[in-house]
Amino acid sequence: MGGQRDGRPDEDDVRDVFVRLYDEHAADLVRWFASRTYSAEVSADLCAETYAVAIEQYHRFDPARGEAGAWLWGIARNLLRSFHRTGAVEHRARARLSMRTPAIHEDDLDVILDRIDAELRAADLLAAIDELPAATAAAVRARVVERRTYDEVASACGCSVGAARVRVSRGLSALFDRLDRTAPEAQR
Repeated sequence: MGGQRDGRPDEDDVRDVFVRLYDEHAADLVRWFASRTYSAEVSADLCAETYAVAIEQYHRFDPARGEAGAWLWGIARNLLRSFHRTGAVEHRARARLSMRTPAIHEDDLDVILDRIDAELRAADLLAAIDELPAATAAAVRARVVERRTYDEVASACGCSVGAARVRVSRGLSALFDRLDRTAPEAQR
């Protein structure tokens, strides 16, 4: 690293590492915690505590043993395990660093959970597209996944624009029907 004294990184180097770690992992960490705790507040607390512990223990991180992101996620897993064991979020590292936890409201949790649900259902959607007739699946992929115009869909599928519209419409109807049948609410 840049300005090292006694083999230790200087503050600018450490700051850069944590800015990168935050940019690359914070949103995923919050979503991951939310999918396991169903609480916006707990998710924010666990994410903040993850970074606080990482900052405090940065001197113990050994790049030879793996990537910083994997190390950060290991801290997150340990904190989640502790939360499930005790029912409380650790806050000692944040307290020692005088770190504040960002406020997250229940509306934020709804957005996070919607994204998690969409990510989980994406595999179902791709499988459902594969079950459509080949011509319909090709039209749906071209229009919806690849965001092509109907003229481009027609050209790619070797049909008229009207036929492309019909294929996409029928395909989307079939997909919506299937996804409605497999929605978590429908299974209650």
